[in-house]
Amino acid sequence: MRNKIKATFLSSKIQTSVLMWIGNLCLACILISFLTVIYPKLPEGWDVLSFAGAIIGGSITWFGVKRTLLEERRDSFITGYDLEMKELVELSDKLTFISNIYLSTEIALEQYRMANGEFVNENEKRTYIIQTKGLVIVKFIKTLEGSFDKLYGNVEFELIQKLKNKVKFMQAYKIYNKDLDGAIRLKGLDKFEEMVDEHQEKSEEIYSIIKDHIKERSQTYKRIKKSRKSL
Repeated sequence: MRNKIKATFLSSKIQTSVLMWIGNLCLACILISFLTVIYPKLPEGWDVLSFAGAIIGGSITWFGVKRTLLEERRDSFITGYDLEMKELVELSDKLTFISNIYLSTEIALEQYRMANGEFVNENEKRTYIIQTKGLVIVKFIKTLEGSFDKLYGNVEFELIQKLKNKVKFMQAYKIYNKDLDGAIRLKGLDKFEEMVDEHQEKSEEIYSIIKDHIKERSQTYKRIKKSRKSL
């Protein structure tokens, strides 16, 4: 039972490496058998056992190096895990408002009514909602952009580049929001609303990428810790 529990916690990478190593040994055995059959036809001076031993020894060396490199990557991951998670969780907390954009809009509407009374008509209310959502999205973009420098060196580089590439395509949106009234007159309310909705989806996608990365890193950390405890 104890061995079964240990096997359960072995990482998939280690299992794959072991299977590949066993596969190499099997191939070496097949090759030995093949060479034994044709040995009389081989040139004089060939040592079948030495040749096969070299293959097996190379396979064992390959597995040992691969295992060592894997453990070094795991050590590096665990060493930097706390700092990486700290930065990512802080960033996630700063950006969580994008997932509550509708709540932010409702609060803004209530604040408007308290200060100015009811809207003159539905079109005025719709315009105010679109503008409010637009400002929330701009805040999201600026918050994310302002966090990149702090992330470098602490967070996986590929994730930072992925986020930067995503937010790069939202730069024009910030320009429009410097003059919301002018942008709405230029593009028309319907077109501007479509643009706001599109960038809201992009913002929520970026937020999901960050949350998913936090979850994935946390699962990897737990898997590594469990596998080491079981050995």
